[in-house]
Amino acid sequence: IGMADSLDAQLLAAHDGDDRFALIRLYTQAADITNDIDAACFFLTYAYIFALEAGAAAVVEKPDFARLHAAIDGVAAAMGVPIDRRRACPDGSAGAIPPPTGLSLSGFEPWGSFLSAVESAGTGEALLCADVVAGAHALLEWDDVFTTDHRLALGRAIARTLRVQDRVSITPTGRPVALLIAGHPEAPTSVFGHIRERWSREVDIGRLVGAFGLVHEGEAGLERLLMIENAVSPDHARPLRMV
Repeated sequence: IGMADSLDAQLLAAHDGDDRFALIRLYTQAADITNDIDAACFFLTYAYIFALEAGAAAVVEKPDFARLHAAIDGVAAAMGVPIDRRRACPDGSAGAIPPPTGLSLSGFEPWGSFLSAVESAGTGEALLCADVVAGAHALLEWDDVFTTDHRLALGRAIARTLRVQDRVSITPTGRPVALLIAGHPEAPTSVFGHIRERWSREVDIGRLVGAFGLVHEGEAGLERLLMIENAVSPDHARPLRMV
């Protein structure tokens, strides 16, 4: 089927270890290197299935959903199956939302650029703001330097977790914030869960808290963003609040 031996071995190992994220990546790579359209659709379909099982409808380490949907739509059309998708397929351009004016080394876009995207966001997008709180044992040493550094580390973890069309920046108060484009109502909760898993795996310092809100048509994006950031609190019973 045109798949390299090394990739075949990696796929077998990923199946043996039930590593869903590796399976998503490897099946997508397999589709890229084959010249057989049927095989490519087969690989992309499996990547899509594992993505859904892993919660990747909301987050990354995952395939290009626009390409997956296009391939699957082609198969469905050939079979005469009607296409009825639960949510719009992001195409990378995100409709009327302007692209970032630039990206930092960590993957953050300038604040003004992020605000332009927020003001252009439509119904179905979501805003997620997060913070990291010192553990009881670290309160004495957790000064402004530690706070700033850990917030930037959290922002980088968020940037590595989101899809390519999602946007990440740092608010003027220093908290990381994300715009989740063309998601679904459950997306922020799923995203935050994956961010917490990554943070625990890669850093495991402090405690993550956050707040999110869905964008509503006709609502001022900046006001909504400020409400969400102000709702981020270490004193709330739940780590993630909905605004």
